[in-house]
Amino acid sequence: MPRPVSIRDEDILRSAREIFLERGIRATSVEVALHAGVSEGSIFKRFPSKEHLFRAALRVDMDATVEFVEAMQGRVGRGTVRANLRALGGQLLAMFRLALPVMMMRWSNPDEHLAEVKLDGSPPLRLLRGVQAYLAAEIEVGRVAPSDVESLARAFLGGIQNYLFFEVIHRARAEAPTPADSFLEKLVEGLWRGCAPRRRARSRKARRPARPPKR
Repeated sequence: MPRPVSIRDEDILRSAREIFLERGIRATSVEVALHAGVSEGSIFKRFPSKEHLFRAALRVDMDATVEFVEAMQGRVGRGTVRANLRALGGQLLAMFRLALPVMMMRWSNPDEHLAEVKLDGSPPLRLLRGVQAYLAAEIEVGRVAPSDVESLARAFLGGIQNYLFFEVIHRARAEAPTPADSFLEKLVEGLWRGCAPRRRARSRKARRPARPPKR
């Protein structure tokens, strides 16, 4: 008599991760079960609900990204501001691609997670403050024009989140006219035009060619 096929939690989570990243939050536990080659009941014996499965499969290490953002202080005055923002944007794209679907799943059941909400010191707030602190430090050394750093930081973070919102909800990755890398490049360039330090024009007197001495 053949032995029953056993499957590890890791195998289910790997299948769930592939399905959720491909189909987004609309993917069903039935699709995950078919992909993993198990019954739907086997999944729910290990994970109480689709949300638990979703969160376990797309577990996000937001702390690592927050630490990356806060470490941007070490890049102040080094490299170029645009290169630093592109590196930061790439880190945020990768993190939010996993985090946004989980966040949206939580928002669909707000009462269930109300007790977990912490405003001060929460990872999203630390991200915002970290980007603001980096921009403020670059302003201090003259590499960014005096600007409202909160508005700049929110525009940067908001642009990335909006791009991924359409990717997650509308599955626009294949249809998007702008690939993620190109979008990030254009986002940084657009912000840079507004916050690049202004070159001081030389005075009229300094621009005048010197007159030859009178003989």
